[in-house]
Amino acid sequence: MNKKTKIIIAIVLGIALIAGGWLYIDYKMYCKTYLPNNTVINGIDCSGMTTKMAKKALTKKWNQQDFVVKENGETLAVIKDMKFVYDIGGELEELRERNYKFPLYIILCKKYENVTIPMKPAQLTDAFKEQVDALPIYEQENEVQTEDAYVDMSNHDLEIVPEVYGNNIDKKLVKTTITDLIAADTWELNYKEENFYEQPKLTKDSQKLLDRQAYCKKYLAHKITYEFGSESYTITPAEMDKMMYADESGKVKVRPKKVKAFVSKLADERDTLDTDRLFKSTSRGEVMVYGGTYGYKINQSKERAKLTKNLKAMKNVSREPVYSSKGMGWENNGFGSTYVEVDLSMQKLFYYQNGQQMMSCPFVSGCLKTNHGTVTGAFQIVYMATDVTLKGGNKKDKTYYESHVDYWMPFYGDYGLHDADWRSDFGGSIYVSGGSHGCVNMPPASAAQLFSYVSSGTPVIVFY
Repeated sequence: MNKKTKIIIAIVLGIALIAGGWLYIDYKMYCKTYLPNNTVINGIDCSGMTTKMAKKALTKKWNQQDFVVKENGETLAVIKDMKFVYDIGGELEELRERNYKFPLYIILCKKYENVTIPMKPAQLTDAFKEQVDALPIYEQENEVQTEDAYVDMSNHDLEIVPEVYGNNIDKKLVKTTITDLIAADTWELNYKEENFYEQPKLTKDSQKLLDRQAYCKKYLAHKITYEFGSESYTITPAEMDKMMYADESGKVKVRPKKVKAFVSKLADERDTLDTDRLFKSTSRGEVMVYGGTYGYKINQSKERAKLTKNLKAMKNVSREPVYSSKGMGWENNGFGSTYVEVDLSMQKLFYYQNGQQMMSCPFVSGCLKTNHGTVTGAFQIVYMATDVTLKGGNKKDKTYYESHVDYWMPFYGDYGLHDADWRSDFGGSIYVSGGSHGCVNMPPASAAQLFSYVSSGTPVIVFY
């Protein structure tokens, strides 16, 4: 082979290499962007399409179809215009990538017929959900709701309540079943009711539930009981579970915010101080008594501290809450069974001891005409004194007084119960224009009798 022939051969080989390299590079660029020729996906020819174009074509075909729900051969509903976006981008890219790795252009011509990609909706559209929720299959007669088994934490027996197998239809399962069929290019559901009953997620034999019961019996079985006179309240295991927990080492921890919320709720339910409450009056049945300085009030900060100790100790305890103000008994809506009743409308006073009426008498209260009306509410006798000179007055109307009394029983500031020997008449409507400066004026004998019965702290209930 002469030199000239060698040169020609070299040139031809060089051109061939350049052409081959160009074709390979062109193939690589093509495959990097487009799907292979003869690519058929879910029955649609996607040859030479970008993945975006293929997704659009597949989505268009799928969203043009209707889904039929049948029962016993009869059409129940047709679901239309679902307008899904399908989660198929990853599968299309994988198909394109597989071709991109092939080294020879000729392989580009290989046929990929009948490639199947599940057309799973990326998310459910409102149009689809509304149509599925409107299916007549949910209208059950004598419906029984499926319920999970659970540990009954309303009491300290902590027993497992078994699951309930109901006949209510699981809407989520219906939606999932339909979308799974759509993904598989199946456009009809032959509905059988029993296949769609909601199933319990926890049964009485579930290990998770048994473990939960064991935890509850170990950490939540102790009883913390609050005493309210003849009544009591025991914190339920459910309430306790919110306030405390055991860490990984088994050490009991308390959630301060939950303890605070519980004590606050307890105070809201049980505090009577400065609240409006019904009182069973002697002459007029139930009346409303507004506010005052007498009653029960839980000291929430101290009660939180004590409850925290009780929770951590995990021992049975029965006690009163920590009070900042304490009444004389929980009977009669927290007014107790021993009290002085001052009925301003009737202008009559009654004294009850342990629920028994011991005395009654008429009185004269604060003058309404001069705006000296007697304060109303639930109070208590602050102290008791004899042989006292009461002094006071009002700068605005320039009314002053200085009165000697034998029996003085103040219950709120300068307001008190006392004898008034300067009066000859009591009761009736005297108080309207001829009443006192605010005190409850009593006949001397009645004041003496009451003084012999009461003591500091005795409730005084004043109302119209």
